[in-house]
Amino acid sequence: GVLQKDMHLGNFLCADNQIYILDPAQIKFNDQPVAVKTGLRQLAMLCVNWPANDELQMDSFIRKYFAVRGLTTRPWLTESILRMIRAERTRILARSLKKTLRTSKRYLALKTKTFRGMFVKELFDARHATELPSQIDLWMSRGKILKRGNTCFVVGLELNGKTVVVKRYNHKGFWHSLRQTIRGSRAKRCWLHGHRLNWLNIPTAAPLAFIEKRKGLLLYCSYIITEWVDGRKLDDYLRDVAIPEEQQIEMMTQVEQILQQMELYRITHGDLKRANIIITDHGPVMIDLDSLTFHRLGFLLCYYRRTDIAQITDSL
Repeated sequence: GVLQKDMHLGNFLCADNQIYILDPAQIKFNDQPVAVKTGLRQLAMLCVNWPANDELQMDSFIRKYFAVRGLTTRPWLTESILRMIRAERTRILARSLKKTLRTSKRYLALKTKTFRGMFVKELFDARHATELPSQIDLWMSRGKILKRGNTCFVVGLELNGKTVVVKRYNHKGFWHSLRQTIRGSRAKRCWLHGHRLNWLNIPTAAPLAFIEKRKGLLLYCSYIITEWVDGRKLDDYLRDVAIPEEQQIEMMTQVEQILQQMELYRITHGDLKRANIIITDHGPVMIDLDSLTFHRLGFLLCYYRRTDIAQITDSL
């Protein structure tokens, strides 16, 4: 009959081979045993702590829970609980993403008349956050050019002792600035997309900072800084005859698992061409999240997922 209303691992303490429940202010005591439906909601809240890409482990835990409560395991019921876990994780994720847009123990916010942005404290301190925005174009001019286009300019460079990628979304006129001001900059959206994927254990380049440059009330241009991903483009990897076919098949299996994970959480990449999947020593990594979308409507998810699959299939 005990319910922990704030069910997360931080509210449990392990000591002397025992587990202690913490934060009694969030605990509710009932005269009767917890109903099965309520218990399953508690189970879903606890399972959110598992890595999002490890549903096999969660399935095992669910079966153990059923055994303790004397319940019969049914495949459809297990899948229903897994959906509950995904829904709970999506809800918590939405709340967590808001935290990446304000100063905290992990992040540093910048807001001046000309510049706004967020910085990861592990790489940037208050001085860097203040000085970098006005110097970033100078830094980029000294970096290795990766892409120069009308829409964006991308370079690789060393910043505060770490190799990073800096992408500038160029100014494209008044109406474009107006749209970006209303909608939010592409750099800010990529910052949020990167944190969304990392939170779901979907491999991508970690976002380190984003900067918005304003002129008056309008957004002029923006910058996203991410970690450098050392590896080879997927197409180059698959065309390399020196790599055994079995190894290539294994790598494509990992790519397929990433796409399945994205589908479970209603995410599509939107620009899944060969250059946007990097093969590293630790497996495939998604980059270039400009067009990434979280879908609330199922038919849009299906449509854009088919587009993702068509793009990656055409590149092979």
